[in-house]
Amino acid sequence: MTSIIIEANGSTFQYAGTDLFRLFSVGSTGHLTLMEAYIKGFIAKGGDGSPFGGGGGLGAGGAIFVHAGSLDIVKNTFEQNGAIGGNAIVYAGTAGGGGGGGVGGNGYPTGSFTICEGGGGGGGARGKR
Repeated sequence: MTSIIIEANGSTFQYAGTDLFRLFSVGSTGHLTLMEAYIKGFIAKGGDGSPFGGGGGLGAGGAIFVHAGSLDIVKNTFEQNGAIGGNAIVYAGTAGGGGGGGVGGNGYPTGSFTICEGGGGGGGARGKR
């Protein structure tokens, strides 16, 4: 297990950019301890579904996403952080085959689109199916 301890002593972590951005992501073997921090303005968005019929993905962990690891929060303030689910995209007249969006990846294939009858794979944590 990898442990990280951040003693912020009242420091501010603030995102002022225009792209969606997450402050921390804790993996399955990680442990994060965050102490006395002010965390503001971080927003994560789930991936969009495929134009061929995929649902939107989970928007998880606005400021901090924990994937099977662990997190300790000690005397912190969180303000204006959030998570938004991905968009389901379905065009009229399309025949199945679209993948659902992932945590941050889209469910549509790279390259040219091909209409197919089966279900496509979902987008991963980042990137496309």
